[in-house]
Amino acid sequence: MATLHQLTLLLLLHHLLLATVVVALLMDGQALLSFKSTMWCDPNGVLSNRNASNMDPCVWNGVSYFSTSLDEARRVVMLSLPQKHLIASLSSLVGLLSSHCHLNLRDSYLFGPVSS
Repeated sequence: MATLHQLTLLLLLHHLLLATVVVALLMDGQALLSFKSTMWCDPNGVLSNRNASNMDPCVWNGVSYFSTSLDEARRVVMLSLPQKHLIASLSSLVGLLSSHCHLNLRDSYLFGPVSS
């Protein structure tokens, strides 16, 4: 039977792993929210489900994610919003996404300098 000390260590380890996942999601979520804030035009409302109360970008329209294991943070790997006719600044998105991400924003108008 596990001792109190062992259970405490397991609980602490679980919280540390969970905190790593949350931080990664928050970073990618903040990047995508920042992109939404530069939006001049979203005629189809495809970004309407992105808000600060739901910081898990993996459930947002057009977002795909990847994780190799349960302990590893899910990372946004693709933003696919083709033919949505968005008008926005791309610079905020490219500089803030923390992992390699494929962008499919075909038929959108993107402007501004791209920083990394």
